[in-house]
Amino acid sequence: MKKLAKKLPMALISGVLVAYVVWSTDWTDVLAIVKTVSWYWLVWLAVTAPLLVAVSVWKWKRLLAVRGVQAKFGSLFAMYVAGQFYNNLLPTSSGGDVVRGEMLRRRCGCGNLAFGSIVAERFTGLAVLILLALVSLVEAQAIWPYWKLVLGVGAGLAFATAVMVIVISRRVTRTLDRVFGHVGVARKALDKVHAFQDSLWEYARFKRELWIALALSVLFYLLCVAGTVVAAEAVGQHAGFWAVSVCVPLVLIITLLPISMNGIGLWELAFAETFEAMGMTRELGLTVALLLRARDLSWSVLGYIGLTLGGFSLLGPKSERSKSTGDAASEPAAATPNPPVGMA
Repeated sequence: MKKLAKKLPMALISGVLVAYVVWSTDWTDVLAIVKTVSWYWLVWLAVTAPLLVAVSVWKWKRLLAVRGVQAKFGSLFAMYVAGQFYNNLLPTSSGGDVVRGEMLRRRCGCGNLAFGSIVAERFTGLAVLILLALVSLVEAQAIWPYWKLVLGVGAGLAFATAVMVIVISRRVTRTLDRVFGHVGVARKALDKVHAFQDSLWEYARFKRELWIALALSVLFYLLCVAGTVVAAEAVGQHAGFWAVSVCVPLVLIITLLPISMNGIGLWELAFAETFEAMGMTRELGLTVALLLRARDLSWSVLGYIGLTLGGFSLLGPKSERSKSTGDAASEPAAATPNPPVGMA
């Protein structure tokens, strides 16, 4: 009951956003756009879902490998799909990461390493997203008159940056130590935070792998742009690649804001506003947003059903680990680790 009460404000905001989208949209135009749907392009749109997962899993697998966890691509892919199912079908935006983190922990035997790899995978992507959103904001002067859109992008950038700093910064945790370290319950929690941060900062030793992770994140966002272009093509609209490449990072940075239930309403509004700002129509933006949401929901459900029928279990065999490693790879650690590249 308490959990439901905590979600109520976000549910109300989602309701308000959905009501605004409904009120501000010309649904005659939306229906006209939908009537031109091409099944050929819808098939290609469906293909983009597993491609996006494959790139993320590839990055995750590499980040695990340098820490001594030799997990199979198929197993990680299954965990990722299970996490997407929880994210898309349950009232949460991060529960899927907790699910796949727990699944990996039961295989590799180390919770800090498991969740640290997920944070590293997420934060390298977040670093690239912040950069792309900043570039889009500077380059696309057409959106500047849309002050609400610019404000939303600014809030998303501030939130993303704050999360990165709080999670990674040891200075923040040392401050919390001074303030709350004398409290027994807080002390135990802070000890766990320190252990997690130590595991996360191990990636500072693997700069080459972090650069590769950043490159894979760029590939991921290029696929996001391609998927959005395909969604527009599916309804007979030829959205320019450049215009869409501006819209996508702005939409994604806005929808990071934890103000609505699973981004419902916020996702659709962000697409409508950015498409309109870039010279397209808000009705096309809304249609594309709904197609992408339908793609992700369908993929999550069908993927999870496939995993279940295939016998994939939360309690699977442990992944093989490098014989020469414990919690980290066998390379000698630097005396003074540099700040992790892209780890934010």
